[in-house]
Amino acid sequence: MSEYELVDNRIEEEIEELESKKEDRENSKLKEEYEIYEKGGLKEIYMEIIIHLILIFIILIFLSIVGLLIVLL
Repeated sequence: MSEYELVDNRIEEEIEELESKKEDRENSKLKEEYEIYEKGGLKEIYMEIIIHLILIFIILIFLSIVGLLIVLL
């Protein structure tokens, strides 16, 4: 085997290792997301959405009160 073939084989092996590491990372991320979902993560997401909606309504009410004060004064 020539040096080029050896280098080419080594590069291919490294590429395969990197691809397997990438797949392992993706699988671990999916496992983590599924575990969060199993533990009731969906409830937490809904609670965050509700809290954000309440904050948005409070801000809108505050802005409407400020707007009314500006118009009346």
